Amino acid sequence: MKPRAAPERLEEAVLLITNGSNSRAKAFREHARRSDPSLDLIFVSEDTAGRVIAAAAMVRHPGRLGNLHANAEAPYAAHMPALIDACVEGSRGAGISLAQSLADTTGGLALAALNSSCMQNLAVLAGMERSNPAPGSLAPVAWPVNSTLSTCVSVGRPMLEQLIVGTFEGTRDCPQLVGLRQPADILDGYQSVGQYDPKLWTILYLDGVAAGLSLVSNNPAAEVVELIYLGLLPFARGRGLGKLLLNQALRESSTTGSNSIVLACDEVNPPALHMYETGGFRRVFRKAAFIYSFDFPSSTSQSHHDA
Repeated sequence: MKPRAAPERLEEAVLLITNGSNSRAKAFREHARRSDPSLDLIFVSEDTAGRVIAAAAMVRHPGRLGNLHANAEAPYAAHMPALIDACVEGSRGAGISLAQSLADTTGGLALAALNSSCMQNLAVLAGMERSNPAPGSLAPVAWPVNSTLSTCVSVGRPMLEQLIVGTFEGTRDCPQLVGLRQPADILDGYQSVGQYDPKLWTILYLDGVAAGLSLVSNNPAAEVVELIYLGLLPFARGRGLGKLLLNQALRESSTTGSNSIVLACDEVNPPALHMYETGGFRRVFRKAAFIYSFDFPSSTSQSHHDA
């Protein structure tokens, strides 16, 4: 029953990962192949008859990210931690910088297995959602007189990368991630979410100096807008500018025609949670986030905590 790489068992593995649902398995494969056409990082544990009893898949995404998905038949749950470790190790050298996985905080096989695996429990994320404002329904934003805004249509990658990384300094949102990824990978990941449109990305300047940004992406197929990221440089914090940037993000979102806007926030970031809740967002789920860094393995491995 030793875990092994088994790309030839893809369909069986994905069926188990999606809890035996043929429709969900098909949707999983179709979605995964948009970013990882080969879908070859498949690992399984088998019983003595060769039947797949536990499975894990690492799906590559832009920004050198890998999303790890795993499941097992309930009687064989004990096999999952070793299987997850085998999947992580087998994905080394496969063009992935950071592996990540999400699990329900209410318990279940995945949460227990990830907590006993080589992956680090990064944070508990609050998934938040609100209805998308109707165009023109929001009051104008009262920006400070020394502030200006621009979209990212004509902004170069180096400036964007520098600004994004600068806003991570002193962050309360998943601070363990700081320094684990290259700026180019972070930007590639953000641009891959939904349907990238630089007109929906806003940069705030104070006295002509970039001070923060909000990044919005539309997913027309799902009729959902995602607030991918909102951040300020340290010198711009504590002035109420985050709330103004959120309002601007909502104004941008209102132009898309989608029904709702969603985001995820670290639960140990009370100021951000309060800002989003006062901005009309409500919490809709809680997920435990786990990571493993291939570039800095000692910083993310063998750190097991309860979610």
